[in-house]
Amino acid sequence: MSYYFHSSYQFTYHGIDRIRTRLKLQNLNDVQLHEHCLKLISESYDIEETKSFKYIRVNKTHFYFVIRKDVNLILTISPMSATKLLTVIEKNL
Repeated sequence: MSYYFHSSYQFTYHGIDRIRTRLKLQNLNDVQLHEHCLKLISESYDIEETKSFKYIRVNKTHFYFVIRKDVNLILTISPMSATKLLTVIEKNL
């Protein structure tokens, strides 16, 4: 019997590249990167939701995971100020 890990989140290739670059995690392989991101997401308490997206803040930084809610797909990680986040939320309500 084999065991494998099934994540509730999926990643785009663009998202993986952005995460590696912006969080400076070039030394991690894909599996380690996924596990690290899932840990960051599960530890975050700063989550903003709109009709289509979730914005999850990374460790009190200015970076947010951008996740499509309908399929739990991590699109990217993006730097956002409070005003930019508010603007994005208002447009997608």
